[in-house]
Amino acid sequence: MVLVPPIIAEDDGIRIWMYFEIHDKHKLPHVHVFYDNNDTVYALSGEVLEGSRLKGSRHKRILSFLEKNHDAPMDVWANFRQGNNVKENHEFNL
Repeated sequence: MVLVPPIIAEDDGIRIWMYFEIHDKHKLPHVHVFYDNNDTVYALSGEVLEGSRLKGSRHKRILSFLEKNHDAPMDVWANFRQGNNVKENHEFNL
């Protein structure tokens, strides 16, 4: 089961989504980064869990985004894991 995946950031063709899956295969807090028809899963720590790492400056932008905005996505992740309903979209600058 997947709950509504909010876009949490979007800029210059890069979209970052946070999916909430009941039986999540990644187990780590993570985001899905969509760019140029590719889906890369980044742990909030910056590690690539699945897919191809974005190239050059785009990868650096994702790492910077994850570093600057680490606490809020972690709070959303923790609330979901505790069984709280996650309804709101959280938007951050990319």
